[in-house]
Amino acid sequence: MQTLGEVYAVLTGMPLRPRISGKDGIAILNQIRHRLTVVSLTEGEYFSALETVSASIVGGAAYDALIAGCAVKAGAEVLLTWNLRDFTRFGEVAQIVKTPIEVQPGE
Repeated sequence: MQTLGEVYAVLTGMPLRPRISGKDGIAILNQIRHRLTVVSLTEGEYFSALETVSASIVGGAAYDALIAGCAVKAGAEVLLTWNLRDFTRFGEVAQIVKTPIEVQPGE
């Protein structure tokens, strides 16, 4: 669920003119919610995901580890990101990481 907050923050904080309004940001989040399955980690899964990467991951990359944990929990076939470098560090998730350009419509 935190990722929805991050998406909203990025969308409404981008240096665009005109800026994406709060109302438009919520409309985009609704589109995401209707097209994708929102996966949440339990408290134990959340802690375990952070503990697993704690020897090598610090700072904001911890959020990427949590997203990777959600992808594993959901059995995702693809994890879309422009941030390949960070996500390919997370074990089994590395095999499913792709950029949006790599995914063909209907895939």
